Amino acid sequence: MNQNQPDWSELSCRYPLGLIREIRNYFESYEPFQVDSGSLQRQIDCELSTIEDLLEEFFNSGCLLRSDQWQCQYCEKDLTKEQAELPECPYCNGEFKEGGTMIRHYYIYSREGQRGRDVKWVLTLHGINTRGSWQEEFSWRLAKLYGYSVPVAIYKYGNIKLSPFIPTLQQFYLKKLIKKIKNLYSETEAEEYGTRPDVIAHSFGSWLIAEALKQEKDLHIGRLILVGSIVRPDFNWSELIDSKQVEAVMCHYSKKDYPARFAHYFIPKSGPSGYLGFNDQTQVIHKQETQFGHSDYFDCQRLGSIMENIWKPFLTCPSNNLSELFNNAETGHIDWIPTRWSYVTRILKIPLFLAAFVLSWAVPLGFIIFLGLGYLGIRLIRRT
Repeated sequence: MNQNQPDWSELSCRYPLGLIREIRNYFESYEPFQVDSGSLQRQIDCELSTIEDLLEEFFNSGCLLRSDQWQCQYCEKDLTKEQAELPECPYCNGEFKEGGTMIRHYYIYSREGQRGRDVKWVLTLHGINTRGSWQEEFSWRLAKLYGYSVPVAIYKYGNIKLSPFIPTLQQFYLKKLIKKIKNLYSETEAEEYGTRPDVIAHSFGSWLIAEALKQEKDLHIGRLILVGSIVRPDFNWSELIDSKQVEAVMCHYSKKDYPARFAHYFIPKSGPSGYLGFNDQTQVIHKQETQFGHSDYFDCQRLGSIMENIWKPFLTCPSNNLSELFNNAETGHIDWIPTRWSYVTRILKIPLFLAAFVLSWAVPLGFIIFLGLGYLGIRLIRRT
């Protein structure tokens, strides 16, 4: 059977959006499921014939299997084909009229599905100028989301303000993180959780985990979610993924993340991936936002929805389906348009940035001085 996802964008043009959303929830679970037109109609307001047409289309395209089902109209018990051929219902003894008019015949549509990926344990890293209060909220919501306890290692390096701007202090916090992860490895391995945590990293935390993986080849993690990232967009994720240090990377970024946009002018070895995304189009999965600021992802009004609809699918999706995430316009996901970035480009931009900064002050200041001199000149002329 064809395991590919249907073309949801094309189907949305021909069928009601409510119906498409409902059936799509089944497909995106990656779990086995079965459904029939009657059960779908009870969940949504849609014509039965329209639902049947859509399910038949899935069957004809190989996306779903189809099997016959019979039901007694008296007691509504499901029947086998042999039972449906009897003169009366074996459950309620209701008499079947000639031609089976008291028997409902319909189709069950099903998909074999595939097992979703398990989340063993998670490591969270916060950003600068904060103590990462979102990490506690994330931990609670994660257990609620999966219905079982997922160990969450909350790493806090403190409310630092100047350290990211100083290379020596950057290395100090980098070594602390590497040591902490290695200590966690011994604990989680002993408790049979394994030594590959999934990681959620924000801002300076994203820089720390990327540099730690680059510097320490013994570090291995599962899936990595970068939020408001200040990692360089030309960072070589392909090397880390090919060497099995990282299983998969997702960049959750925003065109209104201005701290991420300008951080690389002040923080050594950083870059605006939280604003532009990464140059690597094949290895990094991108999810773009249009209205989020640097820390808006963790707003209490948004976090639950983001975890349910974006982070959870990335963490649990089977590896061979990862490329299908976040590429359908009807769900509000925006296809990533790559913006190439290089360290040289950054260096060339610095004088332009400084010139713009100086001009932004020089022009109004010069205007004020010009007015002041003009005013003094008028006063002098009047005195003479």
